[in-house]
Amino acid sequence: MAITHGGVVKQETVTVCKQRPIELGIVLDSSSSISYKDFQKSIDFLQDFVSQYDIGDGRNDVRVSLITFGKGIYRQDAFDLTSYSTKDALMEAIAQVPHRVGLYTSTGEAIEYMSQTQLSMDVSRPWAKRISIVITDGNSQLWRQTRDASQAARDSGIDIYAVGVGRVRREELLRIAGDEKNKSSNTDRLPHFLAPILNKVCKLNLNDLSSAKPLSHTEMGLSL
Repeated sequence: MAITHGGVVKQETVTVCKQRPIELGIVLDSSSSISYKDFQKSIDFLQDFVSQYDIGDGRNDVRVSLITFGKGIYRQDAFDLTSYSTKDALMEAIAQVPHRVGLYTSTGEAIEYMSQTQLSMDVSRPWAKRISIVITDGNSQLWRQTRDASQAARDSGIDIYAVGVGRVRREELLRIAGDEKNKSSNTDRLPHFLAPILNKVCKLNLNDLSSAKPLSHTEMGLSL
């Protein structure tokens, strides 16, 4: 099973679903507690993930924003939903995100910026689902701010998924995600973990397959 060009394809035969419009907000840890190797692993994962979708400014396309954080947030490295309208440009932008090795971990500030600025209702398409992926080791100093910012983002309608890298503090990943099924502290389990996200961008193409039913989480996968 693979996700390709916005559709789920089984053995390269019949397309059974189409891509849903998504506003995707990436929140990426660029602090000193993340090793260069783990930061690069995060970059590789993000490129693999966004490569699955139709990126652009069309009605059903996926649009992507990104903010990194360490000692504060790094606006100079950020980009917004309208910054890149092609997949190639987005992939190149992600590849160029620097590891700032910040001597602090301002996770809560970054989540606030994502939810209040980059994925706010003012700039998001009203018909598109808002999803955020937070990649971190979960070692923020102001953990209450991280918890409260994550809760506020979820209350605003943003689905948050927390991905752990490096030496992970699992309790903070849970505070960010708000639900055990929305966090992963083991990159080896990412294909299973990402299935709910993939389901959110997949809808049945009833014109192509009138009697189909939605795929279950276990029927969908992503190779990292």
